[in-house]
Amino acid sequence: MLTRILSSYYTMVVLLVILAVGAAIGTFLENDFGNAYAKSVIYASIWYQGLLLLASVNLILIFLKKEMNLLRPGPIFHFSFVLILIGAFITFHFGLDASMNIREGEKSNIIIVNNHQITVPFYIELKDFTLLRYPGSRAPSEFSSDVKVIDEENNKSFEANIYMNNTLTYRGYKFFQTSYDEDEKGTILSVNKDPGVEVTYVGYALLFLGLILTLFDRKSRIRFLIKKIQKMPIAVFLLLFSLLFSNSSSYSQISAYSDYLNKYLNEHKTKSKELAKEFSTLIVQGPTGRMKPLDTQNREVLSKLTGRTSWNGMDANQIMLGMFTRPGLWKKVNIIKVKTPKLRKLLGVPENQKLLKFSDFFDDDGFKLTKETKEANKMVPSKRGTFERDIIQVDELLNILFMSQRAMLLKVFPVPNDSNNLWVDFPDMFMELEEKELQNSTTKVFDLVYSRKYDEAIQYIDNIRKFQIKHGKNVMPTTRKINVELQYNKSSIFIRLSLAYLLIGFILIFYSLISMFNNKMVNTK
Repeated sequence: MLTRILSSYYTMVVLLVILAVGAAIGTFLENDFGNAYAKSVIYASIWYQGLLLLASVNLILIFLKKEMNLLRPGPIFHFSFVLILIGAFITFHFGLDASMNIREGEKSNIIIVNNHQITVPFYIELKDFTLLRYPGSRAPSEFSSDVKVIDEENNKSFEANIYMNNTLTYRGYKFFQTSYDEDEKGTILSVNKDPGVEVTYVGYALLFLGLILTLFDRKSRIRFLIKKIQKMPIAVFLLLFSLLFSNSSSYSQISAYSDYLNKYLNEHKTKSKELAKEFSTLIVQGPTGRMKPLDTQNREVLSKLTGRTSWNGMDANQIMLGMFTRPGLWKKVNIIKVKTPKLRKLLGVPENQKLLKFSDFFDDDGFKLTKETKEANKMVPSKRGTFERDIIQVDELLNILFMSQRAMLLKVFPVPNDSNNLWVDFPDMFMELEEKELQNSTTKVFDLVYSRKYDEAIQYIDNIRKFQIKHGKNVMPTTRKINVELQYNKSSIFIRLSLAYLLIGFILIFYSLISMFNNKMVNTK
């Protein structure tokens, strides 16, 4: 009886449902109480680990009971889940998630795991720690550690640089740049060792292989559903077609502000379109040196701030144009996304208000989240919950907004005769370039946009463009490339495709579920 129960498909469904419900509860707990609490209550609990073990046993017994051919797509697909579960089990029980603190000029082979010291078989020496901050702010923009690995056991040593998204991997250990000491003379590295990663990767590879082979298997459920979908009314495909080419709706969320602010926003929305269009075609030098239309960068910035490419009926170019010409007003506009209700409550705004204004984060004592931001940055990334990650992201968004309001992101002015083809932003242009005509044109843009005389400002945007062509021609994209990128931005092709994919997925899932319980809809002849 026990064997029949453990090898039953009904048991598999029950186990997967319970595991899914547990994961959903864990997500909510992580959101409200942090990653460590969710891990201790759900993921690391005996009952959840036991269910994972039972699910693995259940899948294996089903394979043995049905004598499945592992070379067929279906069994390959399902067996991949067994390997993924085994890999997760090995990682959870035998993996390491620790931290290492090193001072400049010193070395260490000690890592801390849950307040316990463990020795690794080599030393890490910190040669130098570097911290960069956002201009005009104390918030760190990036930090890195120049280290030397000393492996006396293997008589080996080498130097490496650890920074965000650039890890050091050696003898199965991975070192990530996480935080730093308050005096900025020491680094804090996250240390990870995952012995189950190879098993998990094999599982994912089999999962992908099973999915691909299923598409070519004539007897697969997917091929059957595709044939049935082909016989569906043409209206379904007309709906998909319309989704691909329909215009995405603009985002509108604005609270009751003063009459002056509302009047300004409405006038800016209607009158700045032509100027914003010209503004968007200027070339900007991005942080990595890529030369691109300003339209691309403006979309990226607005997407980071709000999660959308438009706001209140205005496109990204109108908004960025308004921000650096009227920064005082835009500080009072709800344009910064905050994901967690807990953070909104901490800031004293309604918990259902997803967009906040710059001034919501400050009071008479300064930045409201100074303590919370410092604590979140000190945490090992794997131990940060949704709340801590939201705090770190909000801190980044505030700095992006701060720099946008001061035009520090608008590196649209090439430095004449610079060997490195350096371009500078608006503040640096006034301080470093002795170009009176350019400075006059830029000042005119500021003044005319501030006075809402948008049409008169277009000619001065053209003067900036001429300056770009004259002094930045070595790195300027061709007109054809600029136009192609502008058209690509305008098409929003991936947003439209995602809607189509989502609808197709829902149709297939819905039809599959119905056909499973209503055999009359299934015609295998």
